[in-house]
Amino acid sequence: MWLMDTMESSTGIFLLDSLEWSANGADLTIYCDTCLHSLGFYAPSHNVAYYAKFMDILSLHSIFYYKALCIISAIAWAIQLKNHPFRLLIFTDSMNTVEMFHLLSAQSGYIDLLLHAIGLLILTTTSL
Repeated sequence: MWLMDTMESSTGIFLLDSLEWSANGADLTIYCDTCLHSLGFYAPSHNVAYYAKFMDILSLHSIFYYKALCIISAIAWAIQLKNHPFRLLIFTDSMNTVEMFHLLSAQSGYIDLLLHAIGLLILTTTSL
């Protein structure tokens, strides 16, 4: 259903445009980090940082889930900018999360997060 909805809302020109670009070619760089009780991201070029503390002390999800959520939060923030980036570079200390976005493949429980992030990127033609 996700693919069908995405195709219907697509311009039809480029659904996924994947070109290799260097870190220096990024329009925006964001640093993300997470722990079991909070997450945050920092965009140095905009001199802004966002932080969220989780309400539940006993975490309902794994740290991997929160790291993916932090990256999606950073993507959602970046694409709402007046001049949203076409090349977004996100630094994280989680290789599992990097691989999830690189391979476009996620374990059960993380698929909805990945599909949401892809939908945001496709909507704005942003490359991650």
